[in-house]
Amino acid sequence: MTKNSFEMKSFLVRDIQRRNPFQIEYVPWIDKVYSYPVDHYSSLARQALFGAPNFLLFWLYRKIIPIIPRGTFHFKLDGCDRQIIFDGRNTQFSALYFKAYSAGYEAHTAALIDLLVPSDGVFLDIGSNWGWFSLFVSSKAGFHGQVHAFEPFPSSFQDLRSIVSQAGLAETVNCHEVALSDQAGEVSMFLPDKFQSGQAIMQEKKSTGRTRIRSQTLDSLALQKISMIKMDVEGSEAKVIRGATQTLARCRPMIVMENGRHFSEIKKTLDPLFLLRDLGYLFFHIGWRRKDQGKYYFLGDDDDSNPQKNEQLCLVPFIPEERFLRANGMNVFACHQDRTDVIQSLFLPVDCAQSLSAKV
Repeated sequence: MTKNSFEMKSFLVRDIQRRNPFQIEYVPWIDKVYSYPVDHYSSLARQALFGAPNFLLFWLYRKIIPIIPRGTFHFKLDGCDRQIIFDGRNTQFSALYFKAYSAGYEAHTAALIDLLVPSDGVFLDIGSNWGWFSLFVSSKAGFHGQVHAFEPFPSSFQDLRSIVSQAGLAETVNCHEVALSDQAGEVSMFLPDKFQSGQAIMQEKKSTGRTRIRSQTLDSLALQKISMIKMDVEGSEAKVIRGATQTLARCRPMIVMENGRHFSEIKKTLDPLFLLRDLGYLFFHIGWRRKDQGKYYFLGDDDDSNPQKNEQLCLVPFIPEERFLRANGMNVFACHQDRTDVIQSLFLPVDCAQSLSAKV
């Protein structure tokens, strides 16, 4: 398959069945307070307006009360359920208890990762927080490879290490308390809204009151094999890529990364895509292909109010110059042009010129 095979000529479709090894058991009351506006109001504006008292109470609890609100969930590994205790102060555990995630967290991305990580593969979870994707990959039937989870924010790293230990995955999931960047040294990290750990931002300049974190490059780890990378680093994607050019050129891993649409910082949005394209990568938007009134349509990164057990996972090709036409917080799939045979073997191409109502 040549580099131009996917250039706006076809999208790719694959029938899949969702898999979710997590089942929430007990949600602390303070997390119920936090989740109420998100579960009851669909728009961000209404969540902010009517949920302000809830978010303030959650923030004050974390700030003032020393008692840890402990929740529990079940994690299925090798056919067995393991009960795991979590610290409810970390908002990222909402991936387990928000109603929107009842059928799985970032389900498009999870389904794609499930397909592309081989049983003996090496998976990198960059910006892992407490390790949802690290545990998800480790729970795949027959998986006997390795996972490297990178989480620099101290409290989130403590959660990661605790969850991995409780899950009995210490020999499979390697936990790294480090920020991957384009140089070794130290960086500052902070939470813009003061409480959502999933939005921790990395900055190189020193700043009073911000946490100092050790940084290093992915190239410095000299990993000889990487099958797939999941990257969620809140705008620092270009720095991670610059520090990984040798590794990416050598291993040519599949990559899924969150890419924010920053109208005031065009470079911040496009640089990661241009850097990867220079390394030989092609790009796809991940989504579901659904049917309504006999006609097919695509569902991308927006909230999904009607999750299906059986789905059609689709990959729609795009070029970096089109990025601002697409969703804000977009999960981008990047495949090296020399490895498109892998996705060709897993997906069925459908000509974009054909009617979307044609049978697959």
